[in-house]
Amino acid sequence: EVYVNVQLRIERALDDIFEDDAHVVHLFLHGRCFRSFLSAIEHVDLRLDNCATLAFIIQRKPLDDKEKQEKRSKLTKLAEEELKDILRDNHELSIKAKNLAMEMSEDEVREIWKLFTDEARDKWKSWGGDVPAPEAA
Repeated sequence: EVYVNVQLRIERALDDIFEDDAHVVHLFLHGRCFRSFLSAIEHVDLRLDNCATLAFIIQRKPLDDKEKQEKRSKLTKLAEEELKDILRDNHELSIKAKNLAMEMSEDEVREIWKLFTDEARDKWKSWGGDVPAPEAA
């Protein structure tokens, strides 16, 4: 899940909260949710220490149609950038995994083979990895 998806869910939750004329709401958010919350309220991204706590006072500001369209465009662009980053990271991890796989001993390959799904086994074979021989009975 990308940050934009989390941000959209948080925005919907805030809409629900403010629909009920809520005056005070207490939210506990961690990591991804906290960063997405900051984006949802258009606050600068803050990097906090583990277990840090911040209090915010927020007020609903309805957006006009132009602002909604601008926000949709911005979120679409952010989602595209985030997905590109994920694909790049996935490719880099795939290369690292392939290199590590080629360095494994036969016993290590046999152990990890037990954990692989069919898709992972096919990927392994496409890398030229050896299929482990069955264990001796």
